[in-house]
Amino acid sequence: MKRKAKAPPISPSQPTAERPDPAFKMQANVEQVTEKSEALYFTDGDVALCAASAARKKTIALRVHKVVLSIHSSVFRDMFSFPFNPAVNETLGGVPVVRMQDDADDLELLVSAFYKPTKMRYDKRNRPDRSELRSLLSLSAKYQVDVLRAQVIEYLESEWPRTLEEWFLLKSQMSDRTRYITLAEGHEPEERSEKSFPEPAADLRLALDFKIASIVPALYYRLSISSVEFEFHDDIGEVHDLSADWNLLQAKDWKRLAVGKERLLRAVDELGIIYQYIPGNWCKEKESCKTVTEEQLRMLADRCRTCMGFEQADLVDLIFGMLSEVDKKRNSIGYYCLSCTYAVESQLRKKLKEAWDGLVETFKLYDINEDIM
Repeated sequence: MKRKAKAPPISPSQPTAERPDPAFKMQANVEQVTEKSEALYFTDGDVALCAASAARKKTIALRVHKVVLSIHSSVFRDMFSFPFNPAVNETLGGVPVVRMQDDADDLELLVSAFYKPTKMRYDKRNRPDRSELRSLLSLSAKYQVDVLRAQVIEYLESEWPRTLEEWFLLKSQMSDRTRYITLAEGHEPEERSEKSFPEPAADLRLALDFKIASIVPALYYRLSISSVEFEFHDDIGEVHDLSADWNLLQAKDWKRLAVGKERLLRAVDELGIIYQYIPGNWCKEKESCKTVTEEQLRMLADRCRTCMGFEQADLVDLIFGMLSEVDKKRNSIGYYCLSCTYAVESQLRKKLKEAWDGLVETFKLYDINEDIM
């Protein structure tokens, strides 16, 4: 008598009459296991984008319009070009379902920008969460929504200086806010001024991860003049202290900061060269101007020692301060003659421009393309 051949073992994922295809079961019960998006579920929508939400631990359905998605994204347009067969493909409320691999919360941000583009016009008084910007940058690149990506980059560029003038205005705004509260409200600020402005480490990660090279030099400089003693979200430190979310920095960031801070300190020490030829041959009050130069060099040495003590140097701010001092003392008795004043002023302005334009070299950012390519 012949033995019956043993049936092959059933794989947990193998469909049988007793164990139906799990995909089919999911399709059959899709309306029961999916939650409708509150803001993006249109009854006249002709496609349902379904994605899992890690935060809500649910599958969220966005019932939207193919034409809206196609107008903004060539990827969506190509996706919808494939034929749909309701007898085979999954449906929700009578419209085809597209299972998305993105997080549902991120997907809602992206699609919301299609329907409500004005939301992307951020007001600096109501800054968006950086995780929101990260989601938009990531998905706008993935789905080739170039206009949206450009809007996010434009917003970040408005937050961080790309020119010396913009840097000066940012620093002025930070100090002016403290002065405003003290004078207009009659009390000291309850928190550091920087908390009303963007945090640099998070934006550095965005800039490096999403190829926004234009704001990288200012971000490294902002970090270099911040104290590692304080975390951005702490309530300790003086009103004027600068800090960062230091845990977001990577090894390469720390290396660049270390190199940059060392070079900035060296640049402060080398500012004395400005006075090397003061008074010059043009000067008619050499003894008086020589005395002023000696005093300026002593003051500069004190500033340099202070910078060394803190192991950080705000070179740009220091030169601004020196220029301001020259401007205040112009024509004062016992100060430089007009010719020497002009010579010192010209050298300081030159050093100021070199300091800002040289940030790429200062922090060794010439290899930045390796990070953002």
